[in-house]
Amino acid sequence: DLVRKEVEAVRNGAGVFDQSYFGKFFLEGPEAAEAADWVCTARMDESRKAGSIAYTALCNAKGGVMADLTVTKFSENSFYFVTGGTTPTHDLRWVQDQVEKKGFKA
Repeated sequence: DLVRKEVEAVRNGAGVFDQSYFGKFFLEGPEAAEAADWVCTARMDESRKAGSIAYTALCNAKGGVMADLTVTKFSENSFYFVTGGTTPTHDLRWVQDQVEKKGFKA
């Protein structure tokens, strides 16, 4: 009964979820779209509209999921990553490594 009441309250009003402990970082630059498209399983290229949010994953070289996250496309050159609270440093470093290895200008 408590769950039903909570669902109804959020559906008919608003809900608040504390994400202060989540990792947050930007990927920006002239090749940010290409870089985001490379590191995320969701398409992040020109087909995605600015302002959209994608629930996606970061995968290792064998295709195993390392992290699930959301990525917001602010513009063609600006993406906002929100990762889990236990792995933000790892996720940021992994994205930086991938961008560097591929030579993206981001």
